[in-house]
Amino acid sequence: MAGPSNTGRMKAKGIIFRLLLVMLIFTAIIATSIILIGPAEKTSELSAYGDSWDDISNFRSGILGESGNITVSNIISSPTLLETILETDDIPVQNTLFIAIGIEKDYTVGEALSIYNFFLRGGKIIIADDFGYVNSVSNKAFSPSHPGFGIEFKKARLWDNRFEKNPLFVKVPINDMNFHGTILLNEPSAMDPPPSTRPDDPRIKALSSPAGASWVDLNGNGKRDPKEFKTDPKFRGFPLIYELTQSITNKEYQGKALFISDPSLFLNDMWDRENNSEFCTHLVTYLLGDEAVSSGKTKVIFDESRHVPASAKSTFRQTVYTYLVLLVTDTNLRILTPVILVMILLIWIIVVDNPPRLRHRFDIKHIALYNLRTPNIHSRDADRIRALFLEKIRLASGMNLDEFREMSAPELEQMVGDNDLTEFLLDWDKSYTIGQLESLLVVIRDWKPNTYFGGDMYLD
Repeated sequence: MAGPSNTGRMKAKGIIFRLLLVMLIFTAIIATSIILIGPAEKTSELSAYGDSWDDISNFRSGILGESGNITVSNIISSPTLLETILETDDIPVQNTLFIAIGIEKDYTVGEALSIYNFFLRGGKIIIADDFGYVNSVSNKAFSPSHPGFGIEFKKARLWDNRFEKNPLFVKVPINDMNFHGTILLNEPSAMDPPPSTRPDDPRIKALSSPAGASWVDLNGNGKRDPKEFKTDPKFRGFPLIYELTQSITNKEYQGKALFISDPSLFLNDMWDRENNSEFCTHLVTYLLGDEAVSSGKTKVIFDESRHVPASAKSTFRQTVYTYLVLLVTDTNLRILTPVILVMILLIWIIVVDNPPRLRHRFDIKHIALYNLRTPNIHSRDADRIRALFLEKIRLASGMNLDEFREMSAPELEQMVGDNDLTEFLLDWDKSYTIGQLESLLVVIRDWKPNTYFGGDMYLD
């Protein structure tokens, strides 16, 4: 090795730099994919904050104008935020209604579990969908103690020709949930409640027309095929609205979840048809309760995170928000977040230049060598003096032990700059008298390298 070197540290920095570069490129590819591969050009539908015919802003306005005591907000990142709503909050969990209408993206397992736990803690829920990704939350089972809602939405249209010339418009009479009237659905689906559901199960709040007048178009041909007749005598028709309740131990309130097989019930374009507007606003009061609404401490949260944003920029921003929220709210990711922070800290420690190493200058010159003086010096101390001198040379060079061991004899001779001292270091078989060692010791005490990138401050 020729002269002082920081090769090991430079190699480590090079490796870390390459790893960071790869991570940066990978992140850029993901970000680009989110924008280019995702449905960035598709316009968002069923938004509570859009005024188009296929949005649900009339529903949001109806909630705000119903009593004036309800706070309305939204989630654009992830419904894992529901985990942060507590019974002791100003607006507690039992006075909070979570609404997801039109689910255009899958819920993750963690998100679905957060919604289910919100229900188990006394929260109120409305989930309305037809052919979207609703089953990622409605029919997701987690564990024996957390079986999930157990509601499966059929991925096919329900046709009903009993009331309308167009069988895709389905009239449904409602005589439950303290409401009496008729609602109009547009191309709804249907759902399969849990297997234990009885024909007269009170949790079924609305049914389609009896079998024969209504059917589910399983093959999508728009015709009523023989195999699509409802032969199961369990129900009079297909369940369209289903309610689940959950009693809370030692609490007077319940968790309530309402599943509706058609999000178009809430559309601006459907708002004034039949009794749709009255029914939709009534559902909020029905789930939260008159007393809670009158108290002024109730909140409705619209889940906007399951809608496809209207622009590439919005898509990217929503994705960033989602991952940031998941890092601090998702049960599994909360464990990983400290690990990620530690990894970032370690990378920073490696990449950032270390401060100059402090040499233990007194250990070698002022203690070890100065303790070797007459009349205590002996000829057998030659190897000890030689080892101490080599350590002094290594410290002066700024090398580590591995680098110093790799130094060749010519390189060592060039660094020492004295033939007698070089011979003393290299010829371990040569014998020295006490007088010769005393003379060498004086020279070794005062020795300094010819060139030293760190300066002479550590040798004075």
